[in-house]
Amino acid sequence: MEMLCLQINSEHALTHAVIAELDRERESPLHAIIRLSCAMSFLRNGIRSCSVQVECKAGCGYLVEAFGEEAEILRQKANAIQSMLKERGLEGSSKSIVDVLQ
Repeated sequence: MEMLCLQINSEHALTHAVIAELDRERESPLHAIIRLSCAMSFLRNGIRSCSVQVECKAGCGYLVEAFGEEAEILRQKANAIQSMLKERGLEGSSKSIVDVLQ
């Protein structure tokens, strides 16, 4: 049974989602992250907004949003995870991305 909990901030929420899916991937080939997309924009009042979507092979997904200064932090974390996932996919290895996540 999966517990739902409040996350400290958007960066922590993204990290938690990715680690949870990587743990599931070890248990079953049906689970894997197939895409991580990041979109940065500005609201009408000028505040930065960042949305990160994680899509998984099993059909589940995660959406994490941040605003203001936290939006840039979330974008940087998402870009680091994207790079590591691409590298992992190209190498075909089970290289851990925990270092990027922490």
